[in-house]
Amino acid sequence: MLTVQVRLASESNRDRKGVVMHTGRLVIALATTLALATPATAAGFDVLHSFSGADGSTPSYGSLAIDASGMLFGMTTYGGSNGLGTVFSVGNTGFTSLHSFETSDGAYPFGSVILGASQTLYGMSAFGGTELVGSIFSRTQSGTVTTLHNFDYVGGGFPYGGLTADASGTLYGVTAYGGASTAGTIFSLTSSGTFTSLYNFDAPEGVVPFGNLTIDAAGTLYGTTTAGGTFAAGTIFSLTSSGTFTTLHHFDGVGGAGPFGGLKADADGTLFGMTSGGGANNAGTVFSLTSTGSFTSLHSFDGADGSFPYGDLLVDSAGSLYGMTSAGGAMDAGTIFKLRKNGIFVTLHSFDGLDGAKPLGGLTVDGQARLFGTTSEGGANNLGMVFRLTGANYRLTGTAVPEPASWAMLIAGFGLVGVRARRRNARVLPA
Repeated sequence: MLTVQVRLASESNRDRKGVVMHTGRLVIALATTLALATPATAAGFDVLHSFSGADGSTPSYGSLAIDASGMLFGMTTYGGSNGLGTVFSVGNTGFTSLHSFETSDGAYPFGSVILGASQTLYGMSAFGGTELVGSIFSRTQSGTVTTLHNFDYVGGGFPYGGLTADASGTLYGVTAYGGASTAGTIFSLTSSGTFTSLYNFDAPEGVVPFGNLTIDAAGTLYGTTTAGGTFAAGTIFSLTSSGTFTTLHHFDGVGGAGPFGGLKADADGTLFGMTSGGGANNAGTVFSLTSTGSFTSLHSFDGADGSFPYGDLLVDSAGSLYGMTSAGGAMDAGTIFKLRKNGIFVTLHSFDGLDGAKPLGGLTVDGQARLFGTTSEGGANNLGMVFRLTGANYRLTGTAVPEPASWAMLIAGFGLVGVRARRRNARVLPA
């Protein structure tokens, strides 16, 4: 039995600089009684790398980034040379540890990296930097790591998610704490290095934003908060390019509570996401929010089909959703699932500990219809692993809707370019 408890730092620990630095991380308590027999790895499921600690441990909440050649990029929250987390790649030539954080350039990254021109990576660390409350960094293909911004808590601190980019070369993200009400911020960083705190959260409209932002063609940002709002169960929000903030939905527990991941949009502009709790069984939900404001709880997890999802969803052009849960399934070690547009729910894979346990992030698809992801525990050393899901027992339907961070959005400035052309023809593996 795998039991998972996740909690954020208490209010009393949210002093400037001192925010949970005595623990150095979001607190994750894991009971490691995985009840591991010796089940064989499922057909079509491949373990690409098991972390050892020296090369990283506990892959982050984010999804993997992928380039046109199929090279995967991600981060681990812990491990590496200094125990403060790593940046890594996995490809045809195997696994490479690209960078070990060392406090001055960041520590304990929880989110995703996004891929830019000439293989430059951009991401954030939740801790470290000059003020010890997080940083924004870049890493070139040659290995040069540059700190683009050090958070100072006044303008936001402790960013747990990843970055999103617009067509002008500006990066956007959220911090979980800091700002005027110490409840988190929305920020931007231009290609010339100008940092702006765009919005400060407070309890009535949501607090502690965690996941990535999504941006539409008009420059409006969409995201979630894990707490706050009318029912203290989190919110969905938008922020226009002119600075107008709107709370689009207040979670009430019944329709879900505590969304940790970001939102993904389909071609119609409907937003999709997951909550880590609430729903019919208090085990989390999958939800949608249309552009007209209609909220629907699409699925309530029940443990047998998974429980407590923390990552993002992947959306295909047929309207099917793909994601992971951190617990539940056959071995209570988490699942990979598909939710069809008609409401049919399919468990694609149940983790068993040997092939990984407790996936916290989302899925990534390549041009050959293969799904990739990470688990934060399990694998050969019980420190997490990178996996690939293929298998002849899955049909191919629909085309993958590109994730905003991978669109060909940035044409200047940082020069971030995506792999939209390649992904346009990619197909997602359904059941």
